[in-house]
Amino acid sequence: MEGDVLYAQQAVGMKELITVLTLVIVGMFTLIGVLARLLINRLMEQFREQFHAQNTRLEALERRSDEMDERLRRAASHEDIVRLHGRIDTVNTTLSELKGSITAGGHVLTIIHEYLLNQKGGN
Repeated sequence: MEGDVLYAQQAVGMKELITVLTLVIVGMFTLIGVLARLLINRLMEQFREQFHAQNTRLEALERRSDEMDERLRRAASHEDIVRLHGRIDTVNTTLSELKGSITAGGHVLTIIHEYLLNQKGGN
């Protein structure tokens, strides 16, 4: 076996074993870091979506609140309602007086009509 060359295999020493273990540990931490970063990115995206949804809802509530404030600003106050009741009472009194006048006028007209009928019938 003249042509065969036997290579002597070196035994793995402690230094090489520590180097390999260090590389494996660094690789694991790198993988854990990448996976953690992906998880954090996903959680941040979900947070942004929820924040946007809540922000949109809050803006809608603020618009509605502003609209309600405007309606309340234009609504009649207690004093306005008291004044309106006074005016309605005045109109009611005037209508009652008019009704009385019309009724009295109707009675006078009936009396005149009977008088004229009696005058015509007597001749």
